[in-house]
Amino acid sequence: MVDSHVLQRRDVRNVANVADLPAFRRLLRLVALRTAQQLNMSDLTRDVALSAPTAARYFGLLEATFLVSRLPAWLSNRAAREIKSPNLLFADSGLAAFLSGVRSLAPEAEEPMRPGARLHHWTLHGRHQVDYVIEDDDGRVTGIEVKSAQRFERKDLRGLLAFADAAGERHAQSWLAYDGDEVVPLGPRLWAVPLGALSE
Repeated sequence: MVDSHVLQRRDVRNVANVADLPAFRRLLRLVALRTAQQLNMSDLTRDVALSAPTAARYFGLLEATFLVSRLPAWLSNRAAREIKSPNLLFADSGLAAFLSGVRSLAPEAEEPMRPGARLHHWTLHGRHQVDYVIEDDDGRVTGIEVKSAQRFERKDLRGLLAFADAAGERHAQSWLAYDGDEVVPLGPRLWAVPLGALSE
């Protein structure tokens, strides 16, 4: 009986002409370790010890097979969005955890999505950031910052407050998703919500 892993390796080689499977696996692990972080192809290429064209081709294969995707930055200027570096997202969080060496996971909410909405991240000069920005078809935006802790402090709101200021009239609401049980109003159009609420 032919080992399924052997067949998978042959499939990868046949589809993408992957000549160096150890390097491809190394790239896959590094991408998993960097999920939800800003994508820097130069650093990734250096760390995986591949040439830039080969790393780009292998990374393209991960995108083509929907294992990874690029989460674009949200900026009010649409042209600037194309320049700002995207965040890297591994589609399967369980596989990402396995590849990263994580063997125990607390329950996590699924990625928040709405029909007709576009998902982004947001940063401001490296000082403030928001994990997710949902932009609807009318250009209205919702900021979501995720905290794994059961408690939160005022400093945890800095990114959301800065985002609301930057978004101006486009700001619909912002949520601080935390590992608690209560919905807590924190200010105009700003709430702390349980992580589980993001999947409802």
